[in-house]
Parts: sequence; C-alpha cells; structure tokens
Amino acid sequence: MAKNNEILEALRHSRHDWLNVLQLIKSNLALKKYDRIDEIISQSVQQSVNASKLSNLGIPRLATHLLTYNWQNNKMKLEVNVIGDERDLQAYENSLEVICFQVLSLFNSNSVWTTENQLLLTFILKNYECELLFDFEGQLKIEEKQLEEFLSLQVPINTEVEWGKDTCFLKASVELN
Repeated sequence: MAKNNEILEALRHSRHDWLNVLQLIKSNLALKKYDRIDEIISQSVQQSVNASKLSNLGIPRLATHLLTYNWQNNKMKLEVNVIGDERDLQAYENSLEVICFQVLSLFNSNSVWTTENQLLLTFILKNYECELLFDFEGQLKIEEKQLEEFLSLQVPINTEVEWGKDTCFLKASVELN
C-alpha cells in the first residue's frame, strides 16, 4: 500500500507541475505573447528530454532524488541536464550519489532564503568518465575557503571550483571502466 501512495504522490506532483505550465501558456496566450509561449513549450520539452535521459542511466535512486528535488521545500531550484550518449551507470550510482547528495546539501544548507537560488547540474557522459558540473547562481552564506575544505572532506574525488559574486561552479569527474 505504501508503494501505491508513493506513486499517487508522484503523479500528484507531476500533474501540478504540468498544470502550472498550462497556466503559463494560457496566461501568455491571453496577453498575446506568442514568443513567450514558444519559449515555455521549448523549456518544457527540454526538461522532459533531460528527465528521460536521466531515467535511462541505470541510476534509479539518484534519478528519483534529482527528479523530485524541487517537490520538497528547498532553498534553491534544481535543473538537470544530460549531455552525451545514454549509458548504464549502475556500477557508479553510489559514487555519483555521494557527490550529488553532498553538493546539493552543501548548497541548499548555505543558500540564503531571501534570494532566488538556482543550481544547474549537468551530467556530461564521455567514453571513460562522467563529468558532473554544478553551476550555482544565488547567494551563499559560505566562503570559498570553507567550500573547498568541505569538498576535500566530504566528496571522495577531486573537484574544481570557480567562485564569483553570486555564482559558484564546481566540476567533479567519475572515471568509468
């Protein structure tokens, strides 16, 4: 019965998301903003394509977490992109989860509530590695040095960090056999 409740909850959230998109289209149609309607539809299609690609990577726990992240009360909005040919990453799910969970937790816990915070997570699938790019825009309560110390202790691989005013970019790579 719990599984049925989980499925119903997921369907409820998905329906709510699509109703929001339809409401945006309807509002812009009334305002005769046809360019904006085209933009909304294109964004929705791209999000669906990325969700499909993520779902096909053989990492169901991580994919579920990422695809439902915005349904929780977080301080930042998450967008996920997948670039490259789909492949089975099942053998690497634990490593990918550790990295993603730690970085998402770090950014969410250190984001300022009063600003709009967004994180774009991009999976770049290559022959022998999976690059994870975390591109944060918003306001953080953490300094660059603290961020680098946290990463060195919590993320089990090398990461690259670029820090700017209201932005932070992290790159992590997982070698694939």
